[in-house]
Amino acid sequence: MFCINCAEKLYDGAKFCHQCGTAVPGKAASVSVCKGGTLSEEGEQSLLSLKKKFEIFKEKSLKKRSLVHKGSKEPESLSHNLGVQILDRNYKAVKRVFQGPSGFTGIIHISVDGASTSKTWKEVVQAKFKNCKLTVCRYEEGVCHKCVNEDEYTISNLLEEKRKKHLKELRCYMMVEGK
Repeated sequence: MFCINCAEKLYDGAKFCHQCGTAVPGKAASVSVCKGGTLSEEGEQSLLSLKKKFEIFKEKSLKKRSLVHKGSKEPESLSHNLGVQILDRNYKAVKRVFQGPSGFTGIIHISVDGASTSKTWKEVVQAKFKNCKLTVCRYEEGVCHKCVNEDEYTISNLLEEKRKKHLKELRCYMMVEGK
């Protein structure tokens, strides 16, 4: 037998519900209790309303979780602002070329999507320079290295570098080849 108020299972021979204190029928004529695990109409209605509330809550939480998880990959449809530092052949920053809000920085800002690789970044920057060959570089442990395979260098690599170096923006390095 179950209590009509709180749906708690009643002990055998109990006169009152041990959870809410409601009198058990037979002991008190004013309270009815459903037998065999069935719910009354009021109990079913409250259960249905709880199910609806739970479904709404579940949908909202799934939407929030689907955006971005900590430690997971970023959605590829997002666009990212990427700062491209231009280097000379000695891997020194060419600051005298591009002016930013705080003076000459040597950084070009481009917007790229999350699925792009360094090959596409290079094409975007190459369009701003004419008759100039660029090579994508990786900056690791204070030293710049040329990228062997440009398709392997992606936004996720830059996001990881940004976290490690505590940078304010995504940063990529490109070296100008030639004189």
